[in-house]
Amino acid sequence: MRKEFGQLDGDQRLNDHLALYGLCTGDMVVETGGELHLYGMCAGNIEIKSDGALYLYGMCTGHVVNTGLDQLARFVGLDSADCQRNFR
Repeated sequence: MRKEFGQLDGDQRLNDHLALYGLCTGDMVVETGGELHLYGMCAGNIEIKSDGALYLYGMCTGHVVNTGLDQLARFVGLDSADCQRNFR
């Protein structure tokens, strides 16, 4: 797992495993296969794609959006409409 302690400027797209102890000044997208352990802060939004993972120990000043909900819906036995209604 890659570790970052400083500041990441601008938007970040992750498809690897990152432990961020510092600050991201833009939006973050956790792509398929990516994993973000956020101990620090994201000053923008965080989007989690299908098969991406977010472990939030720190802070996000924007929105956290899981756009990979279809996979979650299949896992818990809900249809996509139920998942949109209950988890957004």
